This record gives sequence, C-alpha cells and structure tokens, in this order.
Amino acid sequence: MMRAQHATDFRFFEATLLVVPSGRLALECGDNTWSLADPHTLMAVAKNTLANVHKTPDENSMAFTSLF
Repeated sequence: MMRAQHATDFRFFEATLLVVPSGRLALECGDNTWSLADPHTLMAVAKNTLANVHKTPDENSMAFTSLF
C-alpha cells in the first residue's frame, strides 16, 4: 500500500494478531487509540472488536505492509 487508508467501524470477526513490518497502524475504539509502528511489536485484537482503522505508509520506504 502506497497511500494512507482509513476504514470506519471495521469489525474483527475473529481474534486477531497483528504485526506491521512497514508503516503505522492505528486502531481507534471509543476513547482509546492503539498504535503499531515497530516491526518487533504484536497487537492482539479481541473477537468482534469494532474499530476505526488508520494505515499509514512508512516515511522512508513510502510503503505499508501488515500481517494478521
């Protein structure tokens, strides 16, 4: 992905483990925001979580990649 993307009210239908090798991922859920920008960090998301998702490409490589 080469451009920032945003998804409103994205539902994780299954429990999910996320890692972002390149770029930044932010999840907004109510008043809370969680971010992943370090390729050595994992994020666990509970089943049926509803969140606004923001994906931002890396400033140097201009790419976003994630694994779940």
